[in-house]
Amino acid sequence: MHKVSATQVKTFKLCPRKWAWQYIAGHRSPETAAKAIGSKVHEILEAYLKGDATPAPDYTWQFEGKGPVKYPGKIALQMINAHLPQPGKAIVEGKTDFDYNGIRYTAIIDCHSLDRSAMGQTAVVIDHKTSSDPKKWGMSDKDLEHDPQALLYAVCMLEKYPDLGLVNCLWNYGSTKAIAAAAYVARCAMTPKIARARFAEHVEPFAKLILRHKKRGTDPLEMTFNADACGVFGGCEHVGRCKLTDKERIGAFVMGTSLVDQLIKEAAKENARPEEKAVEKAATEPEKAATEPEKAATEPEQPEPSPHDGVNPPEAQEPLAPEPLGVESLPVASKPAKGKKGKKAASASAMAESVAAMAGKSPKKQKKKESPMTESPRPASPASEPIKAAAASGQFDALLDEMIDILAERAVARLIQRMRETLKR
Repeated sequence: MHKVSATQVKTFKLCPRKWAWQYIAGHRSPETAAKAIGSKVHEILEAYLKGDATPAPDYTWQFEGKGPVKYPGKIALQMINAHLPQPGKAIVEGKTDFDYNGIRYTAIIDCHSLDRSAMGQTAVVIDHKTSSDPKKWGMSDKDLEHDPQALLYAVCMLEKYPDLGLVNCLWNYGSTKAIAAAAYVARCAMTPKIARARFAEHVEPFAKLILRHKKRGTDPLEMTFNADACGVFGGCEHVGRCKLTDKERIGAFVMGTSLVDQLIKEAAKENARPEEKAVEKAATEPEKAATEPEKAATEPEQPEPSPHDGVNPPEAQEPLAPEPLGVESLPVASKPAKGKKGKKAASASAMAESVAAMAGKSPKKQKKKESPMTESPRPASPASEPIKAAAASGQFDALLDEMIDILAERAVARLIQRMRETLKR
């Protein structure tokens, strides 16, 4: 049975294609010095909380026997604070699998304990984190409230201890570079109602998509990609496998679609109840429903043929990018004004005309004061004609390529100009 973990959800939200490379194709992330020092600190804290040993501050460690010398004992000592339970007072490294709304989840919680508060029985969930700069890269209290890992651990506690009145999540960060006097701590508290509501919003939609693609064995190259994720965390290890072209990168930037919002909509559509799908279909086809009421009442509804029928069909729910409108070549101002202000005004005018051409609308111009009696309707913009022609002839792809080429050329030209100005200084 397929299981969903917090790491999978976070990876999927960052870039579905990266998730597919790791969890469908089996290309797991390689071990790094940052991951290895974090694991070493976890081992030391685990031994301390079990009462087996106290961290030794002079203990040294090197990644694969080379590179900079680290002191995992010192890092662990800064993480032993008032928030961390005393040795023998908490449950350490507990791996738990649980079912929730028909999905199997797995959680490996570093440490948790039970306490009493005004809200009744309270669970305290602690996760050990290491970072080169916790204050810069660590999560804030607000971030932790919506973090998939914190929400998954909170629901895990609620399933394990049904009488809980509150779940406290505490992320304990240790610095791996500049050893601080005290660790950086992010914390949040959630009632059962709040935890389950946030879980339904920030975890469940993605877990359902993860299971769907796991069962289908979707090809990673058919998955939606996030070009902005190629350079995070020191660079994605799957860049060579994706081989995104410059046009795909620029096209993703031009579309400006929020990947997370898109995935949530896909999950909501996929998991909608039959009656909700019927309402949506009626809303999108009002004319058809109005003109053929008798036919719909007398004949059973027949399923419409899918354009993706066949062996190993592509994911119709996950296009690489929404279908764009066709455009002509981007217009350029014929008489740019003199001076910096004039250049900016000309550039803004050209951009306004470009956007108007893409949308099939004329750019907004300064309105003249006219009498209501003499005001006449504004004529239709000629920019809409090539749009209609492109739609009729199916030239969207060619026009999109042309638009991306022009944007790329302009971006390169601006970059070269800035380099020249910098060299002159």
